[in-house]
Amino acid sequence: MIRANNPDIDFEALNARVRATAARLRDLNVVEEQRRARCNDDDATPQLALTRYRAVNAYLDRAEDFNQPKSRTPRRLAKYERMAPKAMHLALKIFNRVFRQQRDVNEAQIDALRELTLASQATTRRLMQLEREIERLRRQIEP
Repeated sequence: MIRANNPDIDFEALNARVRATAARLRDLNVVEEQRRARCNDDDATPQLALTRYRAVNAYLDRAEDFNQPKSRTPRRLAKYERMAPKAMHLALKIFNRVFRQQRDVNEAQIDALRELTLASQATTRRLMQLEREIERLRRQIEP
């Protein structure tokens, strides 16, 4: 007879895990519905879009700051730098060289997002001008 070394299955614990996962997924759906409610079509005004572009630019600035090559040892490794400063300098050089390609990719993505944001801003501004022009023409037509 073959003996299995598998433990007995605790169906109650398994059901509890399934219920917890289902509740978490329901909570995520609620969060998604709240996000949709916040971002409904009434909020899609060009002025709000321009405000959101400013927020995107702030995120891109932050991403550029994070994408710079490391020139200082992180704080959590400072104790090693005091013991072996040349070794830590070499480690930073290796680190920067290893992640150079990733920084280049990040920089290209940031540049592409900036260009896309600028194009979207120009389009939004043009849309605002056209809306004002339509409103002006409508006032001229309707006495």
